[in-house]
Amino acid sequence: MSQREETKDAAKKQIAFSGIGACGPPNFYGTQDAHARLEEDLARFLGAERAILYSQDFCTVPSVIACFLKRGDIVVYDSGIALATQKGIELSRCTAYHFNHNDMDNLEKVLADLKPMLDEGPLTRRFIITEGLFQNFGDSPDLRRICELKKKFKYRLFLDETLSIGVLGATGRGLPELYGIPRTDVEVTTGALSYALGSSGGFCVGENAMVHHQLISSSAYVFSAAIPPYFARVASVSLRLLQEDDSVSRLQSSINFLYSKFKECQKLKKLVIITSSDVSPILHLRLHRDLRSRLDLPVSYGGPGSAMEKIVQRGDEHGYFDENYNRESQILQQIVDRVLNNHNILITRCKRILHHEKLPLLPELMIHINVAFSESELSEAFEAVSSEIYNVLQQL
Repeated sequence: MSQREETKDAAKKQIAFSGIGACGPPNFYGTQDAHARLEEDLARFLGAERAILYSQDFCTVPSVIACFLKRGDIVVYDSGIALATQKGIELSRCTAYHFNHNDMDNLEKVLADLKPMLDEGPLTRRFIITEGLFQNFGDSPDLRRICELKKKFKYRLFLDETLSIGVLGATGRGLPELYGIPRTDVEVTTGALSYALGSSGGFCVGENAMVHHQLISSSAYVFSAAIPPYFARVASVSLRLLQEDDSVSRLQSSINFLYSKFKECQKLKKLVIITSSDVSPILHLRLHRDLRSRLDLPVSYGGPGSAMEKIVQRGDEHGYFDENYNRESQILQQIVDRVLNNHNILITRCKRILHHEKLPLLPELMIHINVAFSESELSEAFEAVSSEIYNVLQQL
C-alpha cells in the first residue's frame, strides 16, 4: 500500500495541509481531523463500536494489556505469542498461565484446572490472549473453539491482529471474518497500521467503554505524541482501497501459490519444515527436526527453566553467548546471502534477541509475499530460494 500512487498523493496533500507532526499527545491538542476520521474508518471496517490510535505498533499491545490487567488478575495465553505480548503480560504483573501453541484441547484443560481455584478466590479479571496470525509461526488459532471456551469458563478474549488485518477473510477484516464470527465476540482487538495498511502506528478496537478506559489509563496513549496526521490519512486511504479493489483476493492467491510450491518440493522435505499456513503472507521455514538432530542442535532455545532464563535472572545476559543459536543463525544467514548475491532476491531470517524472549524459540527463514508479485516472479523466487536452501543444507 505504501507504494501506491493513491497513498503517496494522500500523504503529500495531508503534509501540505497540516505539516509533518501532530505536535502533542492525543489528549492535549495532538488529535486532528485525520486521526478522528481514521478511528471512525477502523471501527467501521472491523465492525466495532470504537477505535483508538497509538503512535508505535510495538507499544500498542503491551500498553493495552497493562491497561486492563493488574496484579492478581488471570491470563491464559498461547505459548506462541510474540515478544510485544510477552512484555505486556510481564508489565501487567498479572498471574499468567500458558497453553500449548494452537492446542485447543490443552487450552480447555488449563481452563478446567484453574476453575476450582478461581471459584474459591476473589473475583478477578480473566483473559485469554492469542494472535490472529502468529508472528513467530505464521499460523492461526481456531477462533470458534476459543470463543466457545471463553464463554464456557467466563473469560474475555484479547486478540492481536497485527498481521491478520488486510490478509485474513474475504475482505481482509481479520480472523473473525475468516471464521464468520462477529467482532463483538472479541472483547479487545489490537492491530498495526504498518503492515497491510502501509502506514505506521497501532490501534485497538472494541466496545465504546473499553476504548474510553484507555484514554486516561493506557500509558502508550497518554504519554506519547499522536501519530503524524499524514500517517493517519494514508491508513484511511489504504482501508478504502482494500474495500474497492481485489487486492486481498489477489494476495491470498499469491500466498497459496508460493506456499504450494514449497509444500510440494520433494528435495526440501527432509531439510526444512514449513510452520506457516497457506493464508500467511510470510512463509516460515525451519530446519527439519532430523537435520537438527544430526547437527546436535537443541529442540529450542530459551524459555522457562532454560539456562538463558537463569542468566537473565542473574542479570548476566549481555555477556551470554549461545554457540548453537549462533551457529544455526549463521547457517540461515548463509542462505539469505546466497539468495541475494546469486539471484538478487531478498529474503530474511528472524532476528530475535534471545535474552529478551520469555518463551522458547527457533531461528527460521522468512519469505515475505505482497500483492505486487506476479506468478512468474513467485516461481522465479521459489526456484532461487529452494535451490540455495538445498545447496547449503545438503552439505551439512
